[in-house]
Amino acid sequence: MLALNEGSGEDTIRDKMHAELGITATDFATTPVAPTAYAYISHMYYQLNEVNPQAAVAGLLPCYWLYAQIGAHMAKLTSPKPLYQAFFDAYASDDFTTSTNQMLDLVNQTAAASSPDVQTQMATAFKRSAVYESHFWQMAYQKERW
Repeated sequence: MLALNEGSGEDTIRDKMHAELGITATDFATTPVAPTAYAYISHMYYQLNEVNPQAAVAGLLPCYWLYAQIGAHMAKLTSPKPLYQAFFDAYASDDFTTSTNQMLDLVNQTAAASSPDVQTQMATAFKRSAVYESHFWQMAYQKERW
């Protein structure tokens, strides 16, 4: 089985962004999870605990893949906000690209070793996660709350 890349690029830039924006650990602890994020998290727990680990792995892939694609696109542009550019550049970095490719390989290897029924479950989890990813971005844009 592949070991996912253990680089710290994503965490480092996220921590820097939170510090620059004044977002504290207390803010995270006291802010309720928005409805769409809650549904997405619940979907992932369901895949792992009620379907199978293979579906959970496939359900994680859209997050990696989407951020890698957005990062690659946005890194070609120049943001007037250095903080945003650093965020985009982190997702276009070799570190994140490597992690995404490792995740793609893991999903493909897992699917190849799985029965047709499990492959169908993996595809369903992937598709549902892809929908949640688009809703996740809309949730943030609308500042969704309970």
